[in-house]
Amino acid sequence: MTGGRDRTAVGYPDPLDRDRAEVISTLRSGPHLLCCLDFDGTLAPIVDDPDEATLPPGTEQVLARLHEAPDVTVAIVSGRSVLDLRSRVELPVTLVGNHGLERLDRPSADTRGSDRSGPTDSVAGASRPVVHPLAAAAIPRIEACAATLETVLAPLPNVRVESKRLTGTVHYRTAPAPVAQLCRRLTVDVVERVGDERLSLSHGDEIVEFGPAIEWGKGDAVELLRSEQPSGTRVLVCGDDTTDEDAFRSLRRSDVGVRVGERTRSAAQYRTESPSTVRAFLDRLAGSISSKTVASG
Repeated sequence: MTGGRDRTAVGYPDPLDRDRAEVISTLRSGPHLLCCLDFDGTLAPIVDDPDEATLPPGTEQVLARLHEAPDVTVAIVSGRSVLDLRSRVELPVTLVGNHGLERLDRPSADTRGSDRSGPTDSVAGASRPVVHPLAAAAIPRIEACAATLETVLAPLPNVRVESKRLTGTVHYRTAPAPVAQLCRRLTVDVVERVGDERLSLSHGDEIVEFGPAIEWGKGDAVELLRSEQPSGTRVLVCGDDTTDEDAFRSLRRSDVGVRVGERTRSAAQYRTESPSTVRAFLDRLAGSISSKTVASG
């Protein structure tokens, strides 16, 4: 990528709070700002039951301030499906789901719906989600894999299989260690047998995910969003899991990547502790942008 930054090397990110003023200055230095934010573990706290995850009201208010700024674009880039995200995020921001395989651009009049699993045409007031064509072709195999895992993993306590049409996730956050180990082994066996070479596996924070074996991820989704913004746009990516590393590696010298959670090696330059510290940083960023807008006006 011409003019890009080599993010193949990883290291321990610097504390975001220490360099907060410099980071905000960097993000404000371009004509436009694109904020690509993960949901679970970044905007919303991690919970034992993924269905119980909610966007804290204070975080939603900060996102609204950023969304309303004239030179800012906000996108939620998550492993959840876009219909699931739509049920949890009221704001008319861009939703990128299933690690970049689908996208929903919502008009400002859109409101939150209650159906997380119905067909895309049922999303009232919103455009139809755009799905990667190769991912769409893999849906029958993913559904077959999820159904097989439901049967195979049923005897294991505190294990849950989630089918998201374009991808699937096996959750074992509250399972005892021996059960978690068996769960991982059985999941790998099933995906390799049912999905063969057409599905791929990835391991995250107390989860195993499977999806189409195609070269497309969060980094590609971020680059596509960038291409739609004005030249010179700065990009902020915040995420807490292994799939966010793909997005961090897509960033350039003038962009900022923030890994959320415990200190770990990452392609991101900075680290912050939790969704609450993400909210605090975004609040400072929104305040700085508001001040810049008022001053220029």
